[in-house]
Amino acid sequence: MKKLLLIALGLFFLSPVITYADSHCDPFFDDNCEEEVTTNQPETYKQTAYYPTGEVKKVDEYVNGKISKVIDYHRTGEVIGVNEYVNGKISKGTAYYKTGEIKGVLESVNGERLKGTLYYPTGEVKRVDKFVNNKISESNYYSKTGEETLRSITFY
Repeated sequence: MKKLLLIALGLFFLSPVITYADSHCDPFFDDNCEEEVTTNQPETYKQTAYYPTGEVKKVDEYVNGKISKVIDYHRTGEVIGVNEYVNGKISKGTAYYKTGEIKGVLESVNGERLKGTLYYPTGEVKRVDKFVNNKISESNYYSKTGEETLRSITFY
């Protein structure tokens, strides 16, 4: 039976993601990851993981043998996050508060992070991160009224 490995997301605005340690890499976490399915599964299928008490924990969707979507759930059934993939590489990650409101969105192209946005539970933008080479290059923080409160620029 496959072991499940809990991985805490490097960017605090997305919730933890669970991935299979022995057959599934997550391009969001591993820059050198090329998603390959080595099982004898059909080209398009879903793989579901469960909490020990039987509730759905995670659903992985595969298209043409490559990961296309990962949905993580709280024990109580609410969606924690949804990661979407194109050709096995992360294209968009969305995290949710338990209330269902969007907590954060990470936009990527070919697995390379471009922009991350964190929201207050009431929906206002809290922080916007811009990325260069998958590293945060600029962060802008905002008050609930939309006023920029801090800008941080990192040079690599």
